[in-house]
Amino acid sequence: MPAEDRLRPLSTWTERSWRHRGADGRSRADVAFEAVQRLADLAADAEGEPRRPVPRLDGPVGAGIADQLAVMVHDAADVPAVSEILEDLADRLRL
Repeated sequence: MPAEDRLRPLSTWTERSWRHRGADGRSRADVAFEAVQRLADLAADAEGEPRRPVPRLDGPVGAGIADQLAVMVHDAADVPAVSEILEDLADRLRL
């Protein structure tokens, strides 16, 4: 199953799901947000643009991260490393 399909359930996660901590002590929200930033950096590099920090949205933990991932996947779709990043994220979030 493509990683994009494996990530779809993220849009239904509750704040409690996003707060769940993995073996490394980091929350799912932190892990997913790191992937958002990595994808944004890849897209910027591919377009010859400067890298910019992706803002964390206000609100409950995990708010908007699934949407940010969807946008970044779309923006960086032609970059070969995208599927690797998404597979890593899906594995780390155990999707």
